[in-house]
Amino acid sequence: MTSPLTIRVSTGEGRPVVTLAGEIDPWTGEEFQAGLEAAISENEQVTVDLRDVVFMDSTGLAVLFRHHESVLSVIARPGSVTARALSRSGLGLVIAVDLAD
Repeated sequence: MTSPLTIRVSTGEGRPVVTLAGEIDPWTGEEFQAGLEAAISENEQVTVDLRDVVFMDSTGLAVLFRHHESVLSVIARPGSVTARALSRSGLGLVIAVDLAD
């Protein structure tokens, strides 16, 4: 069963930070995309904080790749499932991936 996805937008370091918690999968991917697009439409460039995401499959990676020109960086916990997915996908070649607790 999918954990609910929560999306919060705040301001950090002069740019919006889209913070997610829960799971990003086919059942929550559209919600992630809509939240990210709303933040981008108001601000053009954002940071995405995935430190509280417990699962992310190719659905979440596809959303990030689709918006790579507007996502300046992605934050993930070192060693997390999300950090491994970001690393294996090659996303770090187009978006800065910052590892932080």
